[in-house]
Amino acid sequence: MTRICLTILITLLTACASQQQTKSQLANYVGRNIESAISELGRPSQVRDMGDGTIEYVWKRESRSTTTANTSVMGIPLSKALGSKCVKTLIADQTRRVVSHRIFGC
Repeated sequence: MTRICLTILITLLTACASQQQTKSQLANYVGRNIESAISELGRPSQVRDMGDGTIEYVWKRESRSTTTANTSVMGIPLSKALGSKCVKTLIADQTRRVVSHRIFGC
């Protein structure tokens, strides 16, 4: 039980550190031309005109993996499909300057 709790704690701490790093990365684009973000992050998954003079640029990444739990049923190990989704969003104004950012699940 202690081993499971420790594994969960390490996973959560790692996820928080990773999310903070992603927030910092996106914050560095604020005030810069969107082209600098595109050159570093690659082509966005979606580009949407927000109708208020701003354009939303979205980068999505999904991953799936399978893990085997430490438990079994009648000697057969249980496996669980895990998935994660990371969505990075930058909002640019009419001059193509980044004015804000958001992240989800990174």
